[in-house]
Order: sequence, then structure tokens, then C-alpha cells
Amino acid sequence: YSYSWIIFTNKSLDKFIGKDYSRVRIGIGRPEKMKVNDFVLGDFNEDEKIQLEEISKKIVESVNLLIDKKLDLFSSKINN
Repeated sequence: YSYSWIIFTNKSLDKFIGKDYSRVRIGIGRPEKMKVNDFVLGDFNEDEKIQLEEISKKIVESVNLLIDKKLDLFSSKINN
């Protein structure tokens, strides 16, 4: 369901603003001792919630770099 929604959303976005935009993807890492499906579909633990909050703040603080198409600098700021 969610994959279809993402494809539909991207097509809809393309229809309204064109294809000249940048997407931000957040990796989820690898499961340590569980099935991938359970890991991907499971709830965030407390540490993951903190990490998500931190990365979200970095993204918001650096959104001007995305707008200016400075993708390498954006990636550098987010990943450090």
C-alpha cells in the first residue's frame, strides 16, 4: 500500500510542479535480530525517535540548500 501511495504521490506532484524538484530520503538502517518486514513496518524505538527528530531539524535548517540546488552541500550538512 505505501509503495503505491509514494508512486501515486510522485506522479501527482510531477503533474502539478513538473519534475524539477529534489526529494529527501531518510534511510532506516539494517535490522539486527529481526525480519526485515518487521523492522520496516515496526514502530520507532526511543533512540530512533530521537535520531529522527535530529535529522528532521537538520533538514529544516538546510532546506534553503535544496531550493538553491546545492545538493552535495545539503547532503554534507545532513550526514555530518
